[in-house]
Amino acid sequence: MLTGKQIRVARLYAEGWLNKRQICKRSKINRTTLFNWLKLDEFNAQVKTFRDDYVKRVRTEGIASLENRIRLYNQMENRLRRVIDERAKDPTMKSVPGGKTGVLVRRMKSIGSGENQTMVEEYEVDTATLKELREMAMQASKELGQINRAAENEADGEELTIRVRPVRKRASDNDTA
Repeated sequence: MLTGKQIRVARLYAEGWLNKRQICKRSKINRTTLFNWLKLDEFNAQVKTFRDDYVKRVRTEGIASLENRIRLYNQMENRLRRVIDERAKDPTMKSVPGGKTGVLVRRMKSIGSGENQTMVEEYEVDTATLKELREMAMQASKELGQINRAAENEADGEELTIRVRPVRKRASDNDTA
C-alpha cells in the first residue's frame, strides 16, 4: 500500500506540470527515491489512475465540454447584445443617423493643433463587435453540426458555388390583373 507521500508524488508526476527534479524538491525526497518509486507497479498504477481521472475531467469540464462552450458562447453573445442595447438607449445617439441601432460608436477626434485645435465627434459602425457576434454564431453552429461545408467555405472567404433549381411557374403566376 502506498504512503500518503507516495500518493502526493504520484499526483504531481501524473499532472505533468513539474519535472522530476522539481517534484523531488517540492516533495522533499531525493531523486533515487523517486526513481525507485517509479519502478513500483502500485505507484505506476496510481499515476495512471490520476492521469485517467485528469483526462476524463478535461474532456467533461470547462471549455472542453461542448455544452460548456455553447453556454459560454451564449453568455458572451448576451453580454455583447446588452452593450448594443444600452448604446441604442443612449439619448445622445438618438439624433445620429443609425444611432438608435446601438451598433454605432462615437469617437472624439482632434483636428488641427495649437489654438486652431478643435474636437469633433465621429460616428462609425462597431465592426469589431459585429464580427465577434458573427464568429461566435459560426463557431457554435459548426460545433453543433448545424453548418455545412458550403457555409464554412463562405465564412473562410473561399469561392462558393450555389446551385439554384428552376421553379415551375403556376398558371396563376402568368395572369396579369
